[in-house]
Amino acid sequence: MQMLQPNVSRAALGDAVEASLVAIQAHYARVPGGRVIEQPDITLCLSGLAWRTLNGAGGAAFTHARAARGVEETAEFFRRAGVPWRWVIGPETRPEQLGQLLLEAGLTRASNHPGMALDLDRVNMEPSGPPGVRIEEVVDARGFEGFDEVQRRGMALAEGPARAWKTAHLQLGFGPDLPLRNFVATLHGKPVGAAAVYFDVGVAGIYNVVVVPEARGQGVGRAVTLAALRAGRDLGYQVSTLASSDLGLPVYRRLGYQEVCRIEVYVRE
Repeated sequence: MQMLQPNVSRAALGDAVEASLVAIQAHYARVPGGRVIEQPDITLCLSGLAWRTLNGAGGAAFTHARAARGVEETAEFFRRAGVPWRWVIGPETRPEQLGQLLLEAGLTRASNHPGMALDLDRVNMEPSGPPGVRIEEVVDARGFEGFDEVQRRGMALAEGPARAWKTAHLQLGFGPDLPLRNFVATLHGKPVGAAAVYFDVGVAGIYNVVVVPEARGQGVGRAVTLAALRAGRDLGYQVSTLASSDLGLPVYRRLGYQEVCRIEVYVRE
């Protein structure tokens, strides 16, 4: 796969942010029993697990004439599946007023955050973080326990979504030969932070960055994100992308990420 260069246009970087989001959504839908349906104007990703992050639509390229019908058909697909789901909208999505059509179809806008890109050659990769922090890659189910605890606590997941999130990761597996690699930070032996990097569409996409409440503001998020970025640079990736939350935005800006687009997420529970 050709890796994206950092000197491409802002528009191309924004498109890569959206493409990476669609790609990782498809990755999670490749659990046993899941499905990825790539239609000419939409990609549908169905894991069958009961959390909206694991089921969704993206990459929409509807004509104006087909947009309303496309939304209706997509909503019906997930309604029949009986799962919560989401729809990711980025700079490549068409038509531009798709968000309004989703609202009219009963979805709720859950977020509107910066899509960001980073030149990995310009990042100071030196380890950092509070004294006592240790970063390790998750390579097996036992190592996943700490990552899972951080995700569950840091995102305040209810029992159903937490179980679905754990099931998806355990079924997809771990290891440096897989496109999704997970990292966990411990502080004095206790799991406090987590991050993941997903390699596809020519970029190292950063996902699932979480720090438990009592450890925030100490540099844990930066440290665990750097571990994921180092994995990308070691593989020769030159560009990293992500969709930032409000909480993570200051961290990403200090690392050097620049906003290149907006990413909206609409959900249906």
